[in-house]
Amino acid sequence: MSKIMAGADFFKKFLEDIAGAEKPVTIISPFISKKAVLEIIDKLPKHILFVTLPPGLDYLTGAVEPEAIEILSKNGFTIKVFPNIHAKLYIVDEKICYIGSANCTARGMSLIEDCNKEFMTKVDMQDEDFSLL
Repeated sequence: MSKIMAGADFFKKFLEDIAGAEKPVTIISPFISKKAVLEIIDKLPKHILFVTLPPGLDYLTGAVEPEAIEILSKNGFTIKVFPNIHAKLYIVDEKICYIGSANCTARGMSLIEDCNKEFMTKVDMQDEDFSLL
């Protein structure tokens, strides 16, 4: 079953899902902002993997905020970088996956007034889905 939701609804549902997470949470987001990280860091289980872009132009333009990466790193979260990543996936307990357009940023998660129009869908993951990651 899937349901399409807007950014603010996604963020609310995502927080509900991670509150009860027993297995690792994976966030794949090319762009990460400090405001979004600060909003979720206390709610995230420590066994989390962030996948984002490596240092480059996106760090200079502010699309990836180095402060967000530093906060995650100092708090013991695993960070991996991959060039050319475009996917936005939020995987909870190896069974729930949010897929869509929302980056892990204040604009992507509707945390500020001037936010993006983002859409996400929640799907149940199957074992074969992990072969893609």
